[in-house]
Amino acid sequence: MCEGDRFLDIDSGRDDEYLSAPTQHYTFIFNVLVMMTLFNEINARKIDGSTNVFAGLHRSRMFIIIWTASFILQVIVYLHAVFGQTTLAAPRYQRNTTVLIRSLELGNVSK
Repeated sequence: MCEGDRFLDIDSGRDDEYLSAPTQHYTFIFNVLVMMTLFNEINARKIDGSTNVFAGLHRSRMFIIIWTASFILQVIVYLHAVFGQTTLAAPRYQRNTTVLIRSLELGNVSK
């Protein structure tokens, strides 16, 4: 969060006035938070020490429907500024999502 604006080459908004326009930096942080929550839902499916978090996933249609809908809605909200936030270009969004998908591997390593 502290170095994200430099890493992504975006405006941080830290020195802006109170109630100024939203910045890409905080939009990116919020998106990371939501996506981490979504991928944690997958990692949290197995709490018995199993490393294959996808085992039996196909038998849980409701989980798949809710997770997919949440993911698609987040992409729509993020890329189209539904709530008035700023947006990032699609390549930055793809890089963000790729990093978060790697968190599934981190979840397996930490079990």
